[in-house]
Amino acid sequence: MPVFSYRATTIEGAIVEGVIEATDETSAIDRLKNAGYIPLKIAAPRESAKRKFSLRSSKGALLTFTTELSALLGAGLPLDRSLNILSGISENIEMKDVVNVVLKSIREGSSFSEALQKHPKIFPKLYVNMVRAGESGGVLDVVLDKLHEFLETSQELKDHIVSVMIYPSILFAAGGLSIIILLTFVLPKFSVIFAELGGALPLPTRMLLSFSSALRSYWWIALSAIVILWIMFRSYVKTDSGRLAWDTFKLRLMGDIIKKLETARFC
Repeated sequence: MPVFSYRATTIEGAIVEGVIEATDETSAIDRLKNAGYIPLKIAAPRESAKRKFSLRSSKGALLTFTTELSALLGAGLPLDRSLNILSGISENIEMKDVVNVVLKSIREGSSFSEALQKHPKIFPKLYVNMVRAGESGGVLDVVLDKLHEFLETSQELKDHIVSVMIYPSILFAAGGLSIIILLTFVLPKFSVIFAELGGALPLPTRMLLSFSSALRSYWWIALSAIVILWIMFRSYVKTDSGRLAWDTFKLRLMGDIIKKLETARFC
């Protein structure tokens, strides 16, 4: 029988961690509820390291926050009590501080969506708008559960894309390094051999040898130019016009892939 690691809380707010045997994740949740616990996180042991790693990013922390808040609200705890519990158990320092500020705003009279809206770097517009809809309809726990599914699917897609792009990136880096070694170490040795042999060299060969010599003599200029161009590019894409131009270029280059990914996120 599979073994699941879990993190749960009691009605009093005490945190309990451990492992439990169950046929699947749903059965593990049911067993914890029957034992009087409120499940916050259930994971197979092989997934625990992956989920802990995802907490290092703000979106990974948002996924964990959404999952645990949905579980607490679904168990019947009020919003302020649920946020207070999450503040105490959060492993992400940034998210812990944000939860404290959100809780303070709610106690001062703001709605949950209004409190989240003050932190756009953590809670995107789609997230805030769905929470607002859940508040209006009195189904906040259901909306958070849907948001959990959405964020989890998005994270899986991004992880898949990263894993697919690792191999081409390694090949590209290895190819670039090989070209640099060829131009700076190999070609100079051939130039000595060609000079000893004498005779006229073809134009492409002379151009390549000249470029190799210039690169070895003025490599610092090339490196400085690359750094300056990169800084200029980063500064440009931070402007509205630059961001629009860059997004337009990416859509022309990878429009079909982006459309499929965005469609898959909502399926």
